[in-house]
Amino acid sequence: GHVVLTRGLLESAEEAEEIAGVVAHELGHVIERHSMQSLVRQAGLYVAISVFTGGQADIFGTMVEAGGLLAVLAQSKEAENEADAWAATLMRDSAIPIKPLADFMDREFGGGPDHWLSTHPATHERVAFLNREAANQRGSRRLQVDLQGLSEMCDNAGDPAPFSMFGF
Repeated sequence: GHVVLTRGLLESAEEAEEIAGVVAHELGHVIERHSMQSLVRQAGLYVAISVFTGGQADIFGTMVEAGGLLAVLAQSKEAENEADAWAATLMRDSAIPIKPLADFMDREFGGGPDHWLSTHPATHERVAFLNREAANQRGSRRLQVDLQGLSEMCDNAGDPAPFSMFGF
């Protein structure tokens, strides 16, 4: 899999450890193959619902589809928790402080309401988990990264070449 750093992440991060934490979280998704699992799960759910409802768009079919959506959301939240655990493990094993990732999540996502239809677990629960992991972390070092220089490098790179899905 691929992990992409966005300009938005670079601009909102206040320290390199926050970026490292986000990358570690995304690597957790790659390691666990969450995208592929989600795709297979959703396709299987669609087929099952179509077979079960006979492809009819009636109220019963809509209710079954809604139940399927809730199942997908639950799996998505589980995947996010797994990725958070991977981030904590990767950061601990690399002696990178975990606390900045908790601070980043709280700052960037902690202000909004935690909705039961969200694809992510409640931010306050994720921040609490990461803070517990940080409290148990022994020995870490700060990364020596010039965030301003990294951001300027991205600015100077210009826009990427136009993308063509078919190569022409």
